[in-house]
Amino acid sequence: MLDQYRKEIEYCTFCPKMCRFVCPVAIADANESSHPTGKMTILHLLRDEALDLDGELAEVFYKCTGCMLCETFCEHDQVLPPVFEAGKALAVDRGVNPEAAERLAAKCVEKGSPFGADLRAEQRRLVPNRYFSDEAQVVYFAGCTQIHQDPKALNGFVKILGKAKVDTVAAWDHEDMCCGYPLMATGHMKEFEALARRNIERMNGLKKLIVADPGCLHTFKTRYRDLGLSTRVELVHASEWLAELIDTGALTPKRTERERVVYHDPCYLGRHQEIYDAPRAVLGGFLEGEVGEFRWNRENSKCCGGGEAYPVLFPEEAERIADARVEDARERAAERIVTTCPTCVKRLGRRSDGVPV
Repeated sequence: MLDQYRKEIEYCTFCPKMCRFVCPVAIADANESSHPTGKMTILHLLRDEALDLDGELAEVFYKCTGCMLCETFCEHDQVLPPVFEAGKALAVDRGVNPEAAERLAAKCVEKGSPFGADLRAEQRRLVPNRYFSDEAQVVYFAGCTQIHQDPKALNGFVKILGKAKVDTVAAWDHEDMCCGYPLMATGHMKEFEALARRNIERMNGLKKLIVADPGCLHTFKTRYRDLGLSTRVELVHASEWLAELIDTGALTPKRTERERVVYHDPCYLGRHQEIYDAPRAVLGGFLEGEVGEFRWNRENSKCCGGGEAYPVLFPEEAERIADARVEDARERAAERIVTTCPTCVKRLGRRSDGVPV
């Protein structure tokens, strides 16, 4: 299981640890085993059978948000989240994975979402019936977090469809409403692959899938491909689709917003998918002034602390990561933080202390 990542493990084990100074988990945790080199050293020793994997060691692999800041500053362009997920999968196989991660995965398997909620029913209550169709070729995938924790954003998208007079887009409406990201993030790779195969089969009957959650988009575009699964559907983020509507004149925003707004680049939309301009183009259409920027932005954007299973297992540390990002916003005199990720909205909103997100 670990041999396929031999190069990555060896490079990181004997590296001078340049990534430790940007890893949000290492900064929040202040523990040598938490930074990328520490985790990779443990994997190196496990692969060489110099260590026995137990619950305490397994927990280390979950100390990652998947933000990819380590890769941004890595001279070797190492992509580490899949390596840590292999460590998690090994922990699952040996029955030493953390209980909190196991409970999260169980909700996904048994209930179809990380929240244990009936997302299909929730979406039906939020979205008018006219946006449900088995014949639609263009479908909107809201994702678990937007449906359950950011319904205002889902309602806002529906209103935009009405204003743009778009009647060809339908909501994703299947027994499986999840992309499988939480299963992957907890190391349950067999269950993740089974769900991915079901979703791919549904996607292949579509022309375009508009995805709201950057984590879902990354899962569909990159992690399904890592499993050897391919799809013919065009996958776009909601901001890309909205930017196209504005560019073609189908949607004309009103420039009414006068607040000092700063835009937060989500890790999975920015570093993972390299989508930076589309959300700024959409946001700029509503502002009388320019889109404000964080000091650390675009490919250098800091994490909100909400990725992978990190906030479930390490809530206090995740809050410290969010606090650091909110402090960055205050440094820029932000009156509002805007982002295109429902998880970032949740994590930053909980810690913003009066700054709307």
